[in-house]
Amino acid sequence: MGIGRVAAAQAAAEAFDDFGFDPSEPVDPFLAINNLGLELLFWDLGDLLGVIAPGAPSGVLINRLRPASVQRFTAAHEIGHWYLDQDHLALDTEETVEGLPKTQRERNAQTFASHFLMPLDLLHRVAEDHGVTKGSAINPVTAYSMARDMHVSYTAAVHQLGNCHFISDAERTALLRVSPQRSKIELTHGRKPSNPRGDVWVIGEQDDLEQLEVFRGDEIVFELAENPSTGYRWMQSELLAHLPPRMAPLPVAGGYPDWARRAKRLVHAVDEPMPRVADDFDGSVATPVTVGQSGVRRIGFNAAHPGSWKVELKHVRPFDPEKVLASRVLNTLVRPLPDEEERRRRLEQFRLEEFEESLDGA
Repeated sequence: MGIGRVAAAQAAAEAFDDFGFDPSEPVDPFLAINNLGLELLFWDLGDLLGVIAPGAPSGVLINRLRPASVQRFTAAHEIGHWYLDQDHLALDTEETVEGLPKTQRERNAQTFASHFLMPLDLLHRVAEDHGVTKGSAINPVTAYSMARDMHVSYTAAVHQLGNCHFISDAERTALLRVSPQRSKIELTHGRKPSNPRGDVWVIGEQDDLEQLEVFRGDEIVFELAENPSTGYRWMQSELLAHLPPRMAPLPVAGGYPDWARRAKRLVHAVDEPMPRVADDFDGSVATPVTVGQSGVRRIGFNAAHPGSWKVELKHVRPFDPEKVLASRVLNTLVRPLPDEEERRRRLEQFRLEEFEESLDGA
């Protein structure tokens, strides 16, 4: 890394001191732009990912049609320009933000963005969470999962893993050949996610996660051991509320009977904040259960509406829903997409200013 890029990495560290951010947690670059006093707008910019425009006031434009993770990395790139070369217009494309920039100026902004959104404390913590050490093999799904946990794009994360010597240049090149969409489909076991721009979060049998922060459009998939031959199934609590009492058990190999399908339609008729998008049993997966047809039930939910929502699953016999063998509860904070979140910030700021004016006039 040349002198310019060392200075860029150091500038990113100094920015953390300026904002008081925790370098072990994901950073909100849009909040940083607001704190810098820059105008922030989200537009359809075509082939451009972002723009920083000097003036009075200076401002940042972000392409709202790109995935949220790309928008965040673009925002950090524009902050890099502000810190490193103020009063210069920058029109940033995929090449300058996530590719291999030709100019030192753009390479410096890219380095700043990488260290601003993926400081070493955060990178090492997430690597440890995924069992990754320097020199260990990293497959595309692991690289994608690390990017998701750091709230950055797959491409940006792979480059930073290479910059920080977790992977070799050859491994970086190989990982960049794989689309993140392929990893998402692998996480959903061959099913296309409900929102191709959203992230996929998988919660397994051994995960003790009780709270999760996601973004609107993300998908959450539970993978839970199940043995249908016992009559017990993992089911959404809201669905259980529509079941008639003491019905015969569901068939082991078949689907839901007519009454259950009607109940599912009733549930989906409501504009749910976390609609169920998948509910499938996979008998090909080995589980600790040895009696009968054991496997895994995968139940997926789409984070459709911002807010705080609870997802509750119960391991029950559908004909006897009061007898609960086990349950899982996940409290989910669904954040708006960047442009929606910025509108909410401005509205809250307006309300605060109106309130302060009302106090002054009292």
